[in-house]
Amino acid sequence: MIKLLQILSRQAAQSPGTLTLVGERKVDRVTVRGMDYDSRGFEENEIPADGSVIPSGKEGKITWIDVVGIHDIELIKRLCDRYAIHPLTQEDILNTFHRPKVEEIDDYIFMVLKVFRYENNEFQMNNISLILGSDYVISFQEKSSDIFETVRERIRKGGQKIRQGGADYLAYCLVDAVVDYGYVTLERMARNAEDLEEQVMSNPGPDTQTRLHYARREISNFRKYIWPVREIISSILRGESPLVRRPTLIFFRDVYDHTISIIETAESLREQIGGLRDLYLSGISNRMNQIMKTLTIFASIFIPLTFIAGVYGMNFDFMPELRWSPGYFVVLGIMLLAAISLLIYFKRKKWL
Repeated sequence: MIKLLQILSRQAAQSPGTLTLVGERKVDRVTVRGMDYDSRGFEENEIPADGSVIPSGKEGKITWIDVVGIHDIELIKRLCDRYAIHPLTQEDILNTFHRPKVEEIDDYIFMVLKVFRYENNEFQMNNISLILGSDYVISFQEKSSDIFETVRERIRKGGQKIRQGGADYLAYCLVDAVVDYGYVTLERMARNAEDLEEQVMSNPGPDTQTRLHYARREISNFRKYIWPVREIISSILRGESPLVRRPTLIFFRDVYDHTISIIETAESLREQIGGLRDLYLSGISNRMNQIMKTLTIFASIFIPLTFIAGVYGMNFDFMPELRWSPGYFVVLGIMLLAAISLLIYFKRKKWL
């Protein structure tokens, strides 16, 4: 949090539209892939990372430009200027800390999304920005991922809907890929929750509470970033932008339903982790109570024995039993009898 505030405070001193990378560089080299397609075929190529060739689209075809790595500010600026993208939008593309949002600006729609990967019991987040134009879509990924590969395969195989659909349908496919990956993330978090449940029930250790805390925090973070996606889709459905045609709205409604399902599942999983934390604390408390109960029982057994030993350890000269030859064995017998009697009493009370 402190690091984020430091970055944002430095950015606040700059004038609006100043292009600065807000975040970390997560790839060594920027890659730009272009794809032009229509119902008859497609053309795929890799664009030089130096930005020397910026595709402008082909008449009658849909253009998709996928940029992986956003640390090359000059390349981002050159590409965005080619498509008349507003400087404030370019600034938002370079800000990886933006929460998911959607903006309709003149002749394009700008969206910010988050993709979560849950690996090795921790989150890895990828910031994705989408720009939807009349006949093009530009996607910016903070780091490399295979999340859009299924969309490319559908274009290559000549799927009728995606080939015949416009840029709005391509944008739907990309948003749908991002949202549906939430199910993969939830599945991995659910498996982690099952492991935690088994650990809590069988053998809770010193690290159990820490794992429960991190699991609950990560689910909360996931929910925090997936919740605004619902508002993004809802805004598109309510909007009247000519860039999103009426037949495509049906598909966005389906994405909206998926988003609601993911949010509800995340909330259920969050409550499950909270229940496990309460169960862990209850188990620790019960174990402590059991230990205290055992110690109390042993202390109760030794109280009368200590009393008897204390009486005959007072060293008075005129104690008749001190001169009695079987006195030692009689006192030991009384002490043993008292201990056995207490054990039988505790057993009948079911305290043992």
